[in-house]
Amino acid sequence: MVDTEERCPKTELIVSQCAHCRGDTDPEAEILADREALIRTGYWYPSKYDGICANCGQPFEANSAIRGDPRGWVAECCADCDNPS
Repeated sequence: MVDTEERCPKTELIVSQCAHCRGDTDPEAEILADREALIRTGYWYPSKYDGICANCGQPFEANSAIRGDPRGWVAECCADCDNPS
């Protein structure tokens, strides 16, 4: 049997069963939870200042998760990149 129901890109649950897709969660709380999870890995740190992601050029704000890179700071916007360097 082939799964034809659409799945959430974040949770991989079927959309009709996903609290994220149904809007039962606070988007701001999800962002903060994702950020805290990155920082807990030990490879990411909370930024003290605003900056620009060295990988994609997107601006990031103070308290965003960042990690060091030879080119500068890579921000949480590129946390899922296969090769952020």
